[in-house]
Amino acid sequence: MFDEICNNSKIYEIDNFIAFVPNKPHVSREDGGHIVIGSTKKKYASRLDFSPSEAKEVMRITMIVSEAMINGMKKRGINIEKINYQENGNWSYLNEKEPKFHIHLYGRTKNSEIQPLG
Repeated sequence: MFDEICNNSKIYEIDNFIAFVPNKPHVSREDGGHIVIGSTKKKYASRLDFSPSEAKEVMRITMIVSEAMINGMKKRGINIEKINYQENGNWSYLNEKEPKFHIHLYGRTKNSEIQPLG
């Protein structure tokens, strides 16, 4: 489903969702990093399509990956102050396709050069 943007860069996967590094990150590793979480089995247009168990699952993977992102970057000397979460899926409308739910995780650091914090 995400072959066009993930290039086999899977970080973590659970039943219905996968976390990966996109081919073209919006935020560089040095500025805090960028991870995407998307669905693997079902096509969701938005979180409104989730069952209660799927909603818990997407929240769970978001929390697990965020904590790993903060800890992993800290080991590389990059201190993430905050992670911004951005739910997307609207670009598909431009191509008259069904939207595909996904969440971007953007790490934010105090000393970011390209993506300043704040």
